[in-house]
Amino acid sequence: MAEHMLGEYVAHRLIARSAVAEVWAAVDPDLDRPLAIKAFLPHFMADPTFAPRFRRQAKRLAALHHPAIVRVFDFALLDTQALLVMEYLPGGTLAARLDDLARRGQTLPPQEVAALLDAVAGALDYAHAQGVLHGDLRPANILFNAEGDPVVCDFGVAQIVAAGTGAGEQAGDAAYRAPEQAAGGEITAAGDLYALGALLHMLLMGHAPGELSAGLSTAAPVPNLSPAVQEGLARATSVDPAARFPSGRALVEAYRAALAAPVKGTASVEIGDADAS
Repeated sequence: MAEHMLGEYVAHRLIARSAVAEVWAAVDPDLDRPLAIKAFLPHFMADPTFAPRFRRQAKRLAALHHPAIVRVFDFALLDTQALLVMEYLPGGTLAARLDDLARRGQTLPPQEVAALLDAVAGALDYAHAQGVLHGDLRPANILFNAEGDPVVCDFGVAQIVAAGTGAGEQAGDAAYRAPEQAAGGEITAAGDLYALGALLHMLLMGHAPGELSAGLSTAAPVPNLSPAVQEGLARATSVDPAARFPSGRALVEAYRAALAAPVKGTASVEIGDADAS
């Protein structure tokens, strides 16, 4: 596709398209800096509440500074589109990486799962402390930078596209969406922590809690998961928000403790007993 202008930036390649937006690889012509631009579909501009909601959320996202959260450099409200201008992450998505592993019959090693979980949990806990929620955490929204480190994208997009309620019905993957959010409730920190638990569930079991394992192009499940790890996953994805881990760090510490603990008989891991917040 030919180069074209998105506001003051030069877009040269379509990276992704969804029901919400297109994402373009672009360049800042003044700084010669590679960028990713999320261009929300034009129909959102017909909603008179969208522009102020977008502007408010974009400013909050630009104020976030964490190594595992995508940097937002700029935003623009054009006549027909809203643009979110972000750093370009060349390493692809976790979803694509897991699909590739599944095709080769492989899974992420437990320590890599721990490192990934640690980064994503840290991003969530930091954003929550700033009053920013995600609302759509899933493998497609976890990318990798040039060094191979995971970076979480699309904080707040679910709120931007919601029809004024914060429920985010137009965005998200049902398999990673907390039950209360799927029922039309507001996006909350507890809902983000459910999605983090669902992510770990998928990494260990081969599918998210809301998915059937048959026929999915996901990583093969880790064999011989102990009852304790299954109890921990059940806690992380509990229907009751109050029963979930109180923070991302609490879930990470429980998982790391399981890796360090001696295991009898099989190569399983146990989580669920750590309650650090």
